[in-house]
Amino acid sequence: QYYGEDIQAETFASLWLTCDDNFYYEEDVLYGPDPSKVFAGDPFSQNSYGCFAPVIEKAVNDHSSQCHAKVLNGESLMDLCDTYLNRGNPLLIWATMGMKESKTGNSWVLEDGTNYTWIAGEHCLVLVGYDDRHYYLNDPISGGTVGYDKTIVEMRYKELGMQAVYISLKQKEE
Repeated sequence: QYYGEDIQAETFASLWLTCDDNFYYEEDVLYGPDPSKVFAGDPFSQNSYGCFAPVIEKAVNDHSSQCHAKVLNGESLMDLCDTYLNRGNPLLIWATMGMKESKTGNSWVLEDGTNYTWIAGEHCLVLVGYDDRHYYLNDPISGGTVGYDKTIVEMRYKELGMQAVYISLKQKEE
């Protein structure tokens, strides 16, 4: 919406987001989807997991008429602020709900045979500002902008793999 895309969160989740809630047991081993490829679970269920930056990037790039998304991995929050936020570009970042410490979540086996453990407390927020002591984030849970101590946000961001998504307007072809 920031860039003029006429979409609501419910529409994004139901029509744009690739979801997979196919968790199943085979010989007492739980198998399930890869949250780096799909939203693991049902985004309309409280008993769901979630997804990571590549899933959001794909959803935007596959469906948006206005925007382009790009995954940013491993960059510090201050570097992201210098490169994007200071130029008026908010960013999606992964941290935790309420900036509480993440916990080890449930584990399952991915399609390729890899053991996977969910990071409980995972949450996606929009980084919109900062000052000397705080980062300011739009939080879909609170529905507003929340300021958190920079050190805490940086810790939670690292716990979730230092991943972000930059969304920009598509370039017009000439």
